[in-house]
Amino acid sequence: MKSVGLVLLTGLLLSVGLSESYELIATFFHKNHLPGTEEIKIIPAEHYGSYDLKERSENDLRAVAGNTLVVSEKGIVLEKNRLLSISKEEVREKGQYLIRDGYLHGIIEGDSLPAFQQDERYCFLMPSTGFFFDPTGDDKLYPGAKKDEFLLFSPVENGGYSAIAIWFKQGDIQLREIDTEKSKTNFEMLAHERKEVNGSIELILKPTEKDWEKLMGDFSTYDTYELQEN
Repeated sequence: MKSVGLVLLTGLLLSVGLSESYELIATFFHKNHLPGTEEIKIIPAEHYGSYDLKERSENDLRAVAGNTLVVSEKGIVLEKNRLLSISKEEVREKGQYLIRDGYLHGIIEGDSLPAFQQDERYCFLMPSTGFFFDPTGDDKLYPGAKKDEFLLFSPVENGGYSAIAIWFKQGDIQLREIDTEKSKTNFEMLAHERKEVNGSIELILKPTEKDWEKLMGDFSTYDTYELQEN
């Protein structure tokens, strides 16, 4: 019997090949070597609004399902619908689930979700909300290299910080990360801590101010969000 399965999973990972012995390097930043500029606590009010993810292709299920960034004095919240599925067998055999008039009952207590059938499974969208940038938490925000660009650093389990550039440009938000495939930076030449995790290498970088000037040129856009019309 199959349980509820996740059909679509997205994630952000900065990686680059190291040698034949390791398949990937994950790069993070040391907490004492973030950009040497003043930390920002609140996104400027001129950028407040709701921004919908732009489709990158006809098969971009995230945009079709619903994926929105809400920018306010509270930070940046990500509202999205996860595309999930449940087998017809499980609906049939478990009394807690019921399909009626195109709605799936039993996933959320006291509520139902629109569902459609695909082969032997029922697919549905599960709404979720979470902080992309939480100014009251452990996230850190700094000015970027461009006008209306900000660098978001979020703590990860290894003690370092992941980095995403948030660029407000002509009614859009561009999310940018270091493109290690195109980058000419030799990350191992930067000061760093090196960790091996399950056959992979993680580098926690310790860039200088001069290193940061070069690293800012390695950020490339991976997602674009468009401001909603009022």
